[in-house]
Amino acid sequence: ATRCTASSTGLAAVTRGSGAALGGIVAAVALASAMAIMVSSFRTSVGDWLTAVLPADLYGRVEASGPQTGLDADTQRRIAAMPGIQLAEFLHVSQLALDPRRPAVALLARPIDPASPQQRLPITGELRQAPEGTVPVWVSEAVVDLYGWGPGTRIALPIGRAASAAAAAAPSQEPGFFVAGVWRDYARQHGAIAIDLTAWRELGGDARVTDVGLWLSPGEDPETIIERLRESLDGHEELALRSATALRALSLKIFDRSFAATWALEAVAIVVALFGVASAWSAEALARRREFGVLRHLGMTPRAIVRQFAIEAGALVASAVAWGLALGAAIALVLVHRVNPQSFHWTMDTSWPLAELAAGAFALVALAVAVASLAARQVSGAEPVLAVREDW
Repeated sequence: ATRCTASSTGLAAVTRGSGAALGGIVAAVALASAMAIMVSSFRTSVGDWLTAVLPADLYGRVEASGPQTGLDADTQRRIAAMPGIQLAEFLHVSQLALDPRRPAVALLARPIDPASPQQRLPITGELRQAPEGTVPVWVSEAVVDLYGWGPGTRIALPIGRAASAAAAAAPSQEPGFFVAGVWRDYARQHGAIAIDLTAWRELGGDARVTDVGLWLSPGEDPETIIERLRESLDGHEELALRSATALRALSLKIFDRSFAATWALEAVAIVVALFGVASAWSAEALARRREFGVLRHLGMTPRAIVRQFAIEAGALVASAVAWGLALGAAIALVLVHRVNPQSFHWTMDTSWPLAELAAGAFALVALAVAVASLAARQVSGAEPVLAVREDW
């Protein structure tokens, strides 16, 4: 009975005396967990996006710019017929000025099957069948936000002969392009429009291409193929070749470097929380030294007092960490599904870094228990008479 009464009294005292410290723990855990969830969601979404947009083994890009740059039809045939290359897909990237008040939108002409565009594009929403007489296009999420072109919208685009036809058409005639779907694009914040390469060329698009994706035959080494291509394509030094693995690694490295400051802020928040836990429970043990002396007079052993104080510290810090994680999860959902799409015009999937969150929570609770045990052991080890002398 004495122990139960002392435990409940001590818990109430801890709650009153450590409210500010527990509030700091809640704030620090909420900040750190919210940023961890947001960054983890972004990184996981970027990784999945890279897997979707880089299905080939090798990629090449013409780094020079100009009206006559790119790989001509003869060079394309030579690349596709080269030993060790199973499949070659070509891509032409250009810029479309849709609004003089906004930056140009990227136009990506690549082989796309209208019946299954998700094989080449990371589609995020519904797909629509283009009406007869229209050309299907697929727009990125940024285009939807900036121009309001959702699935099912008929639009006019300044592409080849289509631009001249649109200018000469009667005002009542409907535009010739149809938005068949929306896809996720983390590379172009100002928007991108994808169109089938064959349809683009039929509209008068350039036969030259700026990018190439290569699927290799089984057992072929990417570096060997790169050397073979460089030797065969003498005079095309502007063609930069990289394996898909290297491109993914480079992209994620750039991502991690961009968010290095965020991770540093999370580390600072965790360190602040750790110092708060250590100082709060050290001060709490000193403030309750007379209580520990009374408990010693009532027959409790120092070991029992240490155990009681450690349990109280662990329970209170665990509750503070739980509240911080719940608050951080709520903040992260707002950042992921509201703030990020409004700021950058792209969406992401929520990813929960459970291992990291659990490790941080366990570290805080374990530190609270360890500091409380050490502080209580030092304070309760004093003579009971000396501990309560100020109450006489």
